[in-house]
Parts: sequence; C-alpha cells; structure tokens
Amino acid sequence: MLSILGYCTLVALTAVLLGQAQAQAVRNAPVWSVLLIGVVAAVLFQCRNEWLRAFRSGPMAAGGRDTPALTALAVIAGAMTTFLLANALELGAVVAAGIVGLLGALISPRKAAAAYCGAFVGMVSPDCLHAATHLLLAALLAAGVFLLAAPVFNGFGGKLGTIAFTGCVAAAWLAGNPLSQAPIPSARVNALIVLYSVLAAVATFSLSVRVKLGPVSASSLVGLLGGLFLPRLMPETGPLLAVVIICASFTGMSSRERLPDERHLLLAGLITGFLFVFTLPVMGGAGGKLGTIAFASSMAARTLTDWIARRTKREGLPGPSAVEPNAAAASETKTDSMGEIRETGEEQDGQTGGSDSPKTREP
Repeated sequence: MLSILGYCTLVALTAVLLGQAQAQAVRNAPVWSVLLIGVVAAVLFQCRNEWLRAFRSGPMAAGGRDTPALTALAVIAGAMTTFLLANALELGAVVAAGIVGLLGALISPRKAAAAYCGAFVGMVSPDCLHAATHLLLAALLAAGVFLLAAPVFNGFGGKLGTIAFTGCVAAAWLAGNPLSQAPIPSARVNALIVLYSVLAAVATFSLSVRVKLGPVSASSLVGLLGGLFLPRLMPETGPLLAVVIICASFTGMSSRERLPDERHLLLAGLITGFLFVFTLPVMGGAGGKLGTIAFASSMAARTLTDWIARRTKREGLPGPSAVEPNAAAASETKTDSMGEIRETGEEQDGQTGGSDSPKTREP
C-alpha cells in the first residue's frame, strides 16, 4: 500500500531531525536532554497510534475529483514563487511564504494546502539548494510524498512542512549540498523563543478555528505579520523570532480533532519552542524543517494531553479532556482522497495539518 510508504517517510524524517537534536542536547545540555527524551517518546507513541488508526481500522477512502498532476503543479508553483520572492525580491523566506499561503487560499482554496506545502520547499536556503534544477527536484519529491501521505497524520500541524522537508533533504543529498548549522542562543533569547512560540501557536489556532479563517490563511497571516514587523521592531532578535512565529503557526494549524482547544495548543507551543532551540544546530537551511518541528510538537502534545486527561480523570481532578484515539477518524469531512480541501466560511479543522479544510472525515 503506497500510503504506508508515505507514512514511513514522514516518520523517518521526523525521527532523523529529533535524533540529531537529541545528540546535540546530550553533548551541550545533558539535563535538558532528559526532557527531550520524553518528547521523542511521546512523538513515537503518537506515530504508533496513527499506524493503528490508518492501517488497522478498515479501508481508506478512495476517489476524488482532482488529479495528482494538478496537485504536483500547485506544489511546484508554490515552491518556485516563494523562492523567487524570498531571494530575487529579497523579501525573506518568512514573508514570502506568508504571501504565497494567502494567495493560494484566495486564488485556489482546493489547492491551498499543496501550494503552501510548496512554499515550505521554497523557504530553502540558497546555500542548500542553489540551482533551479535542485529546487525543482525538491518540489517534485515533495509533491510525490504529498500524494503518498494524503491518508495519514491528517490534522496534525506541521504535516505539510514535514513533506517539504523530505523533498529538500533528499534533493540536497542528491546534489551533494551540505545542510547548515547554527549555535544555540543565550538563555534570554531561548526564553523569548518559547514565549513567542506559545503566542503564535495559540493565535493561529484561534484564527483558524474560532474566527474560521482556516489553517492555511491563519498560519500565513500570523507568519506574514511576524516577518514584516518583528525584524523592524527588534533588530537584534526580531529576525530569529519571526522564524519562530511562522514555525509555531504551523503547530497552530492542528485540527480540533487532534488538539481540541487553546489549552492543548499552549502545551504544543511550549514544545515547539523547546524543539526549535535544540534543533537549531542541525539540518539548517532545508525548507520544511520548521514544519517538522511543528509536526513533532503537535504529536507530542496530543500524547501528553491524553495522558494528563486520563490521569486526572482517574484521580477525580479537573483537567483537559482526552481525545478518543479514533476521534479524528470519526469526524465529518469534506476532503477527497488526496487530502485536498476547500476553504469556506464553515468550521475548519486543518485536516492536512496545513490545509484549509472544513470539518474533515479521516480516511
């Protein structure tokens, strides 16, 4: 089954990033590495739950009106446009991705997810993929994974970024281009990273679900505002915090079936900031890395909130309500077999973890 290949690809790239972050933490911050082990374990547990949900709960949905070719074209268009805006027009990757995301949601809501996925590919550093052929290869690979992984991990913020990360890392490896590294910032900057991560994750979720903008529009708007204003208001730390904001906005794209309310996003935002700090030294420059951080954070938060809810219920204490393991699978949707969505004024849930979708039905 091809969807198993899509599942394994997303899990493998997430595991590679977290594994390298864990190795860095052990060397540079042994105490914090213990907490990181817990986060990794929570991610792996949720991956196991997704396997059971997707491949042992009956046949998956099939059919759909849109062709894979149109989806691939949307990914490629998003990648090329973002890269040009970010580099040729010198808008920067964060602002460029925000513009492309908003345009995609306005011009073609059904293809907004694919275009936004392509935008994450286009956020790649020119040092990582400096030739147009390399960028095209990354976009094509991401489009393939997008189609393969359509039935799995829907509703987890960061899924689209992880798809883009797969394409960029594979293309960089095939082209023989190394990924960059960055030092872990000071404690003061780390605290700001976590704070802005929480704010961006909660704000994006609220805009997506409460205001009903949908995940793509909400994330694009939050990222665009951060990219436009923070570098000017805070010259020293603003550029880095703008990157943090768009990263956490991907976490906020999670659906209510995965992370039901702002309390869950508060925890997910905390984890996003934590992972952002410890992944800075590894696999830098690859488009989609920020989404992979958000993807891992969303899964870890789901695992931890479920555990907290079960524990508090057992002890008779108030706490966040647990989400049934198959709640996402039982939710009503309006998606096709490719995980395509349409952005409407109806209630949104971010079925693809990066797509504007109405109430979704998991396959």
